[in-house]
Amino acid sequence: FTFIQEFQGFLSPGVLAVFLFGFFVPMCPRIFGWLGILLGAVFYASFKWITILGATDQSFLNRMGFSFLAVCVVGLILTIINYAKGGQPVILADKGIIEMKTSTRAKVFGWAVIVLTVVLYYIFW
Repeated sequence: FTFIQEFQGFLSPGVLAVFLFGFFVPMCPRIFGWLGILLGAVFYASFKWITILGATDQSFLNRMGFSFLAVCVVGLILTIINYAKGGQPVILADKGIIEMKTSTRAKVFGWAVIVLTVVLYYIFW
């Protein structure tokens, strides 16, 4: 399990950071898409193998967290640079193909899942 998770750490932090920035930060430049994933792997490898950084004795989850934060810092810097240059936000046009209304049933089940998750954390923590 640890072996699989170690190598998943090369990809997961960068993908998560790119997804979150793409979803919540419209001023983030498009180049961050591939650059964030690449930097996630580079940062994770650095935290795993370069002893000067002090993270080689950390668990894989901690190294993944450090990598995620480092990629987010790069995304923030790129967003600030893009904003300073007067870059345009990325806005995807709604083509009206899919109706984007949520049903009451989906909301009820969504809240039920959230409540059950909190209850399970409370019981087993």
